[in-house]
This record gives sequence, structure tokens and C-alpha cells, in this order.
Amino acid sequence: MFQFWYYTTKRRLVVIEKSKLTNDILKVGNKLGYKPSFKEYQKYGYFGVQTAVNKFSSWKNAINESIGKTLPSKPRKTKPIHKCITCGKDTFNPKYCNNSCAATYTNKHRERPHKYHACKCGKKIYSQSKQCLKCYMKNSVEKYGQKTLGQFRKIPASKNRYQSVRNHAHQIIKYLKIKPTKCKMCDYTNHLDLCHIKDIASFSDDTKLSVINAVENLVFLCPNHHWDLGHGKINPEELNSGALDGI
Repeated sequence: MFQFWYYTTKRRLVVIEKSKLTNDILKVGNKLGYKPSFKEYQKYGYFGVQTAVNKFSSWKNAINESIGKTLPSKPRKTKPIHKCITCGKDTFNPKYCNNSCAATYTNKHRERPHKYHACKCGKKIYSQSKQCLKCYMKNSVEKYGQKTLGQFRKIPASKNRYQSVRNHAHQIIKYLKIKPTKCKMCDYTNHLDLCHIKDIASFSDDTKLSVINAVENLVFLCPNHHWDLGHGKINPEELNSGALDGI
């Protein structure tokens, strides 16, 4: 029979039999009502934990040989369930179920540290801006529309020569909240281009962008009809009446 030896405080060798060690582990298990852990046996057991580990090669083997299936494992602690104060779902967190609910509740009940001021249109503004977004877009569109086409013709000729003029046209459509649904010439809806009925290059140098990008001179076309309009395949007079009607 395998025997384990260890030194006592008085430097005497004492033999610990396996049966004594298993009985002591079972005794601690009956006292707790479940299989003891490494630290629990160290607290309530008679022998040292390292002695049991050396005897059975591991603490798991010591539990299996001493207790087996006679006692259950240590029960896990169950967390209390709370109601989310934002959406009312069950959660283990005392207040919120996720970060979104936490942000929603915080933004709704927090005190705004910055004082608001009113725009010229009467809308409240909480930022440091002097005007609201709608007024800013309106003023920027009108201010940029006072530029003449001659200022952009100083740029060397290229396909992006009038890109700033086209960007201004897109800003006007965005400000007016015009959303296209189909091509003016056909029922194509997957991709639409914002086109000028009268070509940009055909205007004189003293023409303002507000005239070039007037709503009457803009139309939404599919890529094929856009190419036809640019190469003279479509008569511009067909598009002059109600360019943005039905969009």
C-alpha cells in the first residue's frame, strides 16, 4: 500500500493513510452539504490541502475518490433579476439592460449645461453656432449663388472644371428636400443623375450660379438619357416644362 510521509513540527515522520484522508474530506463535505472546494477544505479540514494533492495527484481526484456522487457540487450563486428602468426588460444589472438604454435614460433626464440661444427664425440652438442648420444652408446656398461663371472658367479646362457648379446644384436640391423617384424620360429608378437642361458651358461669364442652377434648369435623368442630353440626342425644349414635376 502506498504511504505518504511528512514531517511534523517536532521533526517526526508520520504516516497518513489514504483512508483517513478520504474520511476527512467526506466529513467536511457532509458538514457543508456539497463537495468542498480547495479553499473550503483548507479552512475546515484537518489535514493540509497540499497533502491531499500530493496523495491523489490532484484535488479533483481526491474529491472523486472521497465523495464521488454521494454529494452534489457547490451550488452557484444566482444573481437577482431587476427591471430595466428604460424599457422594462429583465436584467441582472440593477438599472439598465444595455448601453443603449443607459444612454437614452441619461440623455432624457440630464440637465443641459449650455444655455441655448435663438436663431433668426426662432429655433432654439444649443451649440455655439449663430444660426440653425436650415438657415445656414439657405444663406450658404444664396451666398454661393451670387458667384459668376467667369470665376470658374479661370480653372484649366478638364472634366471637373465645373464641379463646384454641380455641387452647388446638389446643395439646392438638398435644401429644397427634393427626392427623385424616376427618370424624366423613362421609368428607370435604380440610378439617377442631376442634369442641367441648358449646358453649363453655354452660359456667359457674367451669369450667376443662382441662374444656372435654377430649379427650372435642373432635371433628373438616368445615365443613358443623361448621355443623350449631353450629346444632343434629346431636344432640351422637351424638358423645359416642369423639369422637376412628378419627382
